[in-house]
Amino acid sequence: MSKLNPKHIKTPIDLENGDDPQDPVSYKVGYKKPPKQNRFTKGQSGNPHGRPKGTRNFATILNTVLQQLVVIHENGRSRTVTKFEAATIQLANKAAGGDIHSYRLITQLIPGVEAELSKAGAPIFSSEQDQMVVAQILKRAQMPSTLVVGAESLMSDSPEPIGDDKKGVAK
Repeated sequence: MSKLNPKHIKTPIDLENGDDPQDPVSYKVGYKKPPKQNRFTKGQSGNPHGRPKGTRNFATILNTVLQQLVVIHENGRSRTVTKFEAATIQLANKAAGGDIHSYRLITQLIPGVEAELSKAGAPIFSSEQDQMVVAQILKRAQMPSTLVVGAESLMSDSPEPIGDDKKGVAK
């Protein structure tokens, strides 16, 4: 037993207004009423050929582009790296130069990087001194200290903040 949608049931009022699709003279073309000759035919797909084979999606294209090699000049030497590595180096250099947007992005990426490295068994910050510096930076930036593994214990007994200016930015 099929259920009929009340929207699709033609009432005598609809037929009086010229909405009978069987009668080409009285049928008015308009919103949700396409011309009869332009409708999909029964049993035929609306996209008969489908997506072409071999069409690459965004993730595949992005991965291909990021794996391309470029030559960078660093410390007077040239070396070949992937575009992804070059972009990461630029991001780190901008953050080190004081760009707040780059710094925020790096601090947001730290938990994901730490999770990946912890799977491999290598910590992102190898020494206690590195962990203390990051914990102090996060404290000054008033960010949650849970971004760094073990930072909670470092926050409680850490020495005076690095830098002596009032804004808390290291020179």
